[in-house]
Amino acid sequence: MRATRSVRILVGFLATILVLATLAVPPVGAQDEPPLQPDQPTATYGSAVSEAAIVYLEIYYAVWVLDPQLGIYFNNGFPYETVVTCTGWAVGPNRVVTASHCIQVDVQAGTVPYDIIVGPATDFAINNNLYPGLTRAEIENRGLSTWEVEGEAADSAPVREIFASYCTVTSGLRGQSGTSTARLVDHVPLDQGDVALISIEDPGSLAQAPIPILEVVPGTPAVGSEILSVGYPGAVGAATTGQVRSPSIQDGRISSVTTAQFGGYQVFEVSSTLGSGMSGGPTVDFSGRVVGVNSFGVIGNLDTFKFVSPADRYVGELLARNGVSNELSGTDITYRQGLTQFLSGNYTAAIELFDETLLRMPAHCRAQEFRLQAVQQRDEVGDTPTSTTAPPVTEPPATEPPATEPPPTTEVPATEPPDVVALPPTDSDEGSSVLPIVLIGAGLAAIVAAAGVYMNRSRRPAPAAALPAAAPMPSSL
Repeated sequence: MRATRSVRILVGFLATILVLATLAVPPVGAQDEPPLQPDQPTATYGSAVSEAAIVYLEIYYAVWVLDPQLGIYFNNGFPYETVVTCTGWAVGPNRVVTASHCIQVDVQAGTVPYDIIVGPATDFAINNNLYPGLTRAEIENRGLSTWEVEGEAADSAPVREIFASYCTVTSGLRGQSGTSTARLVDHVPLDQGDVALISIEDPGSLAQAPIPILEVVPGTPAVGSEILSVGYPGAVGAATTGQVRSPSIQDGRISSVTTAQFGGYQVFEVSSTLGSGMSGGPTVDFSGRVVGVNSFGVIGNLDTFKFVSPADRYVGELLARNGVSNELSGTDITYRQGLTQFLSGNYTAAIELFDETLLRMPAHCRAQEFRLQAVQQRDEVGDTPTSTTAPPVTEPPATEPPATEPPPTTEVPATEPPDVVALPPTDSDEGSSVLPIVLIGAGLAAIVAAAGVYMNRSRRPAPAAALPAAAPMPSSL
């Protein structure tokens, strides 16, 4: 008979997704049709387009670890539970792209099961002297080669639940009312391209929010091209349920086109800052077209090198084999037209286009914010059309509009600085000062007790004699 008791879930390292339902694209091309984008798009345009299309993902894991040779389930038969946060972006109706390592349940460097084995499971083995005479490195190697990771039923896959939020984002999605859930559709593993496609199954709060779509840029951008990397950076504090999260937009350039040191697949090295939690987010050009998917970083002697997976190659193939059409909706087009008018000083025209956008999608945060700023600019200086290459503008204020205005703006505090966490070196790293890192959550080398959530979980009976519970893991952050 299974015993039950209250088990504390360690919310350790944090991760993101979402998706959309779009409206039909109206005919485009009439001579009086407003331009879709400025003649020379700026970082302001690119960031406003891309930020409107990203989703915040939290992925809950429950992983049981078994040594089949000893017949022992680690942690006294209880699962190792954690939540990781990532970022996703909409590519089509109810379809979102993120990084594969955020959702993989198989044991591979950079995935949650891998880090549980080399982290708390190894600690448990050491604390209980399961392998006398073996060093930590030897125990880790044994774990990676012989231990099994399972779900609640023997021989099943580890438990993975995907939750998504859009626009007004607060952490701790699991258990929140109105939270959207998602399932994995298809993925390219971390060592082959690191991209995944997920589908929104329970719209939850997204039922009335057809998330704006980002297009994949065709071909390979030139080295030196200006880019923006977008995502929700993670931090230890973000593990607290109900904390407001805001995205980070980091500018940079494509530094090189190279090959990943693990797997041998093509990647773009970028100079933009990528923090943990930004994995899966888009790296875009100034037109808001996706150049790459935020993937991983490598720690060198003096710097951290950041890499994104080429979107045209890996995302394009993923969408093609799953029949996803990567096309803008009518709402997407109208919003971008309004943004272009705003940047050129045509505030009245911008307000009308933002009104149309909000009529179709009331939850469009950026349309709300830019409409408010357009009203303020028109009241202060009037329409001042210059060109569609107007300089960047200040961020829209996070104040509530008058009651007569369309939907209110979303108030979001400044983000905390992103962090980067190193993974243990693999055999290929010997003799090198470079360590692979994966940009998910706020702690990958161990499960840290950043916050506590309580629930009843079934305890799997251990076939061996009971062992003392694993000691709490100290936070490395």
